[in-house]
Amino acid sequence: MKYQLYTTHQFDKALKLCQKRGYDISLIHKAIEILVENGCLPSKYKPHILHGNHDGEWEAHIESDWLMTWKQNNQELTLLLLTTGTHSDIFGKKKR
Repeated sequence: MKYQLYTTHQFDKALKLCQKRGYDISLIHKAIEILVENGCLPSKYKPHILHGNHDGEWEAHIESDWLMTWKQNNQELTLLLLTTGTHSDIFGKKKR
């Protein structure tokens, strides 16, 4: 059974920025398609759960310095795409 997919406003904005940077957006769409179908990604994406400030979130590599983060609920079969971008986009110091 397929997962229901949701995105945050932050994800939508970040995806537009990635597109503006010239990233091949078809790569992230392929990863999302696999995730919706299977609830997991193949090891080539290096999917793993995060801890600390991002406890419970999942991260995967679309390319070496292009990440995607999401929350996953396996009971309700929902995926919430949180953001995408480089390591520094996602984990860099917050602006004050």
